[in-house]
Amino acid sequence: YSGSSGQMVFWAPVTGGTPPNSKYPRSELRQVSPSDWSLAGTHTLTATCKVTKVPSNGRVIIGQIHGNASGSEVCKLLWNNGAVEFRYKTDARVEQGFNLGNYSVGTTLNYTIRCSNKAITVTVNGRSATRTYSNSMWQSDRYYFK
Repeated sequence: YSGSSGQMVFWAPVTGGTPPNSKYPRSELRQVSPSDWSLAGTHTLTATCKVTKVPSNGRVIIGQIHGNASGSEVCKLLWNNGAVEFRYKTDARVEQGFNLGNYSVGTTLNYTIRCSNKAITVTVNGRSATRTYSNSMWQSDRYYFK
């Protein structure tokens, strides 16, 4: 927490510890209320952030919709060497993406990740992309924002 400005600063040193199921260190928030939800409802995460430092691979996950099953990250908002991408899964192993703009380190990013009736729309600084998850493989899991 950064004093009276109300800002939070997250930092994950590249040499830091990792959780059991990942090789990447992290610093994150996880949605806990309301409890995990299905893709059929409407759920929205809105935030403002700045990526101020990046590791040598140039990649930072800014936000995501994560499920409880293995490989269930249906949406990632990814900083990739300055390109901000909406990354989505076509199945549990294959990830594709939309470029939502190229930004310099330190640029303010206003973003929204919205899931509404099996469609996920990601908007960054006014640019949007949508992916629909109608395949039955995505319907049995429960999801949350990270």
